[in-house]
This record gives sequence, structure tokens and C-alpha cells, in this order.
Amino acid sequence: MRGLCFWMGVVLLLGCAPEDQATELPDYGVVRVDRSSLRINPLPTASEIEFLPAGSRVSILRMQETDETWYLVRTAEGLEGWIAGQVLLVEGRNKAEALKPIITQAEIPEKLLGQWFETSLTGATGYFKIYFYEDGTYRHGHGLAAMKAPGRFQLLPSYNVILLENGSGAGDFLRLRIIGRDMFLIGEENGYEIAYRRRFDDPTVREFKFE
Repeated sequence: MRGLCFWMGVVLLLGCAPEDQATELPDYGVVRVDRSSLRINPLPTASEIEFLPAGSRVSILRMQETDETWYLVRTAEGLEGWIAGQVLLVEGRNKAEALKPIITQAEIPEKLLGQWFETSLTGATGYFKIYFYEDGTYRHGHGLAAMKAPGRFQLLPSYNVILLENGSGAGDFLRLRIIGRDMFLIGEENGYEIAYRRRFDDPTVREFKFE
């Protein structure tokens, strides 16, 4: 009887462990790279189930960390599969409920269009640059190099995120943040955060070289 109780206890303990871990996972994620692969296994060579467009929202079911992070997710259509962590912007439900849009679609001309320069709390460096246009396109560059050919940008107000079709010097998506009284666009390159601040003196000036 003692042996039976022991093994029943082990089974119950093992059965509860994954459930406890699952409660610590983010509730959902937003795909940030267009045509991201949903795969049958957490391997870059595994067969593809579907290609998800940027901006797709998926429920997160499990996480696996080996050489890289993978998430088992469920799409709005009910498909389940694995997606690489590097293409997923993960969010928790409580954070999402508390998050208020910094910019709406209607406010893009006033708050987003024009020039943005890499900056720090001590002032702009101007090394990385990005320019948003009225037609929904953007250009980006760095240093004295010419600005890259246009790509399209997409604002996700619910997540305070801008998706960049062709990427940028600060990655392929930018988070909108309010720091003090100023708005910043925060990206990441090689593990380092890069912040952009808008140039307010004359956002229509085109002083950049273009490809």
C-alpha cells in the first residue's frame, strides 16, 4: 500500500508540474516577421504547417528552450504548431490590458511622420536614421551611408508596435515608448537597444542621401 501511495504521489507531482509552468508563460504573442513558419516540431528543418503574416496574434501553449527558444502556439483558425521565438513578440494578458495605445492610425501624421534619429538620454547621435512618409512607406540608414530603398510600415496600436517590412538598423519592429514627456521608438540590434527620437524642428526636411 505504501508503494502504491508513493507512485500515485509521483504521478500527481509530475502531472502538476507542466501545468504550473504553463501559468508562467505569456498568454499570447504577435508575429513580427512576415511569412513566419509554423512547424510541426521545434526545429528549423521541421515541416511547415502554415506561413503566418506579420501582425498575426497567436495563443502560446508551451515553450521549449534548447539552442534557441521555440513556442507551441495556436492560431485564430485553430492551427497548432511551433514557431521560433525570434519572430514572435510575446505579451502577457495583464500587461496587454493595462497597455493603452500611444498613437492611433489617425494620429500618425502628427506623431510619427518625418525624421527620427538615434538618441540617448544625453542627446542625439544621429548614427541610425529612419524617415516615415505619408504614403505608408519608410526609409532607414546609418552613418553617412545612403538611405535604403523604401519599405512599408504598419502600426499595431493595440501593442504600441511598428512593423517594418524591410527591417531597419534597429530590427524589424519598433516599440513606441513614452519616457518623461517625450516619445521614443525602441528597437534592438545584436542584443543592444537602440532608441530613436523624432526631429521636431522641421520634419519635412530631406537632408538624407537616397539609394
